Amino acid sequence: MRNILISILVLISLFGAAKLSAIDNNFSNIISDEIFFELLYNEELSNSFTGIEDLALVPNLPLKDLITESIEDLEHTITVEVLFLFSLEDMDFDSYESDLKIFNSLRAISTLEGIEYYSASRGHMRTFFYDACIIDSPESNIRQPDPVVNLIPDYDEQIIFTDDSSLGKNHFDVTYLYYGDYFAMIMENRTKIMQFIFTVAEPGELKTFMLIVPRDNYILFYGVSLIKTINLFGVLERKGKNSLYNRLVAFYNWFKSNFTQH
Repeated sequence: MRNILISILVLISLFGAAKLSAIDNNFSNIISDEIFFELLYNEELSNSFTGIEDLALVPNLPLKDLITESIEDLEHTITVEVLFLFSLEDMDFDSYESDLKIFNSLRAISTLEGIEYYSASRGHMRTFFYDACIIDSPESNIRQPDPVVNLIPDYDEQIIFTDDSSLGKNHFDVTYLYYGDYFAMIMENRTKIMQFIFTVAEPGELKTFMLIVPRDNYILFYGVSLIKTINLFGVLERKGKNSLYNRLVAFYNWFKSNFTQH
């Protein structure tokens, strides 16, 4: 809360109280004014916890209950959530054309390849995804082209393969949901995730939810990753939180790049 108040004071110094009061919270029914103005200043908010706690950043949308249930079902869980806000002044995000662009951007899985993130421990950018693609089935593992549609389905499923610098090579089930005024992309691991000889997560124990809410000339991006894993003297907890955070930032950068460049 202290950081939010500081950000609001900085915004007042930049824009003046009168101009700031004239800025509308376009997402007032799903996030608080405090969070909205913090995002205007910082663009990003993040939160993490272990076990069962209330999500701090999730927008007030129907999928909030599903995410909360997933945390409870996985018992000992590491959870990381992020919230981003960006805008394009010359873009009307309320149009169906914009919705198509968002949906096709989320399904351009092959463009995850080469996405980078900043490694604080190493002090430089690192590649997160070495390879990524949609496949026809886990058995044949045949690569498929990224699907492009002209009509957005309410529900769609894909199986994807990823090779990332943190978790290695794995298959994921990906579900896409379209609610007319926002999108959801849900990922769940199909394969056991290993680190050396240790099992990090059994199938279904790593889940990532992404919610994309376009309004006027803003896009709100919420991401949360949760993993059920053992905790060896706090080592996996620290590494897990860093890995999940980097994963979410990589997904955000990927989506934003796809959307703004195509």
